[in-house]
Amino acid sequence: MARYSEIPFTLEVPLYIARHDLKGNSEKAAASYNEAVTYYRALAKRYAGKPAAFVAMSYLLRTYQEQKKWNESLNIVQEIIVTYPKFLRQYLPMVEGLSTRLKQPEKAVAVYQAFIQA
Repeated sequence: MARYSEIPFTLEVPLYIARHDLKGNSEKAAASYNEAVTYYRALAKRYAGKPAAFVAMSYLLRTYQEQKKWNESLNIVQEIIVTYPKFLRQYLPMVEGLSTRLKQPEKAVAVYQAFIQA
């Protein structure tokens, strides 16, 4: 985590590196995406309950979406909705879209239920 600065302008750096690596070497890109996941998860944990954690979770979601990891994306959306309900309008529409990509509409129902119960 010390590899990247934690100022807002540089939060995109891990994703930028992964995208760059994707152009030449898929194994290197996979490693870079894994590093980005680790980085954003660590930031979210470090700043839990603060706006910086929400931003880190948003970048984590983008990291999974760029890899077409729809299950993981849906899990992150669920976590964002439950943890940061004031952003419900922004993220709730993604639930249905991700569930459709997975061809598992029951997952959308589970996310909606988790939100209602939270």
